[in-house]
Amino acid sequence: MNELQFICDRKNVIQGRFKSHDKIYSWYLPYNIQEQIHIGDVEIIDTKGNRNKITVIGLGYEKDAKMRCKTFPYFRGIASWQIQHICRRLKCLGYEYSRERHFKGLTNDDSTRLAVDIVFYLQGHVCAIEYNGVHHYYE
Repeated sequence: MNELQFICDRKNVIQGRFKSHDKIYSWYLPYNIQEQIHIGDVEIIDTKGNRNKITVIGLGYEKDAKMRCKTFPYFRGIASWQIQHICRRLKCLGYEYSRERHFKGLTNDDSTRLAVDIVFYLQGHVCAIEYNGVHHYYE
């Protein structure tokens, strides 16, 4: 029975809506990113070389999803558990947020554009969270 419960709890199909129109698309969601995706999240995907934002509107399970659906074209790397925790907390508090957002003029020493981990608005002010995980301290 535990094995059946595990299979049913897995969400291997993602449904998303592009910001530009209301059509709903479904993709196969690979196991390695299933825990990173949540309903209501805005995710960046790669469609034919273009980066687009979609809103996740549903997660479900289909027995033959891998054969019947294209694989979710996830662009953004998987966030650390710390970033995921912060995002879930902001969402619980009712804040809308963006991940990996770039700002004009925000670059490092060699002029490479830098992205801020999380950006949200608080009383009309832009708030940014940059979480420096352990990977920043080791080569």
